[in-house]
Amino acid sequence: MSMDAKEIEGLVRSSRDKAKKLVTAQNES
Repeated sequence: MSMDAKEIEGLVRSSRDKAKKLVTAQNES
């Protein structure tokens, strides 16, 4: 199963987004 760079970039970006949201949620609480 091969992925192209755009797919990988999208996954990385979305996982970073999720991580940021988790961190900000923890900081706010």
